[in-house]
Amino acid sequence: MLKVYINGELRKTEQSLTGDGVLWLANVKEHFDIQGNIVGVSYDGNTKYGVYISGKPEVSPVDFSSVDTDPLTNNLVSLKIDLSDNTVRGKVYYIGNTKGIDFHRPIAGTGVYLDDETFTVYYPLEGDVPDQMVQQTMCNTGFAATTFYTDGTVSDESIYEE
Repeated sequence: MLKVYINGELRKTEQSLTGDGVLWLANVKEHFDIQGNIVGVSYDGNTKYGVYISGKPEVSPVDFSSVDTDPLTNNLVSLKIDLSDNTVRGKVYYIGNTKGIDFHRPIAGTGVYLDDETFTVYYPLEGDVPDQMVQQTMCNTGFAATTFYTDGTVSDESIYEE
């Protein structure tokens, strides 16, 4: 389980499909038909959920057909869901600095939203990007992320910790 602090405030919890994760996913599936290799879920304790899928989803409220899965880390995609207004956004995760931005930390990966040019870069809290098992190693040691709007301004900064 990862706790996610956004701009210093605990905002959500991410976990695999065990314990509360199963309940969170069931709540989302009451509203949306999502099918595929679901590997994790997040919840903010209110109305916002994230569903993490390895590979393109078989059934999804977001169209991922235009996404080339070759460069993806384990073909990871996610659905960002807000049940307060039933909005759903798709996000695709890539290895490395795919946006080519100049950044003060070594970038391990980039998450790109499908509906606009907002993107997130992910990086280790300390040191360099691991050579192998990037995702697992960073989840075990903690990592950070910075989200950028299309104009290059910073939306938020997040810390992920076990």
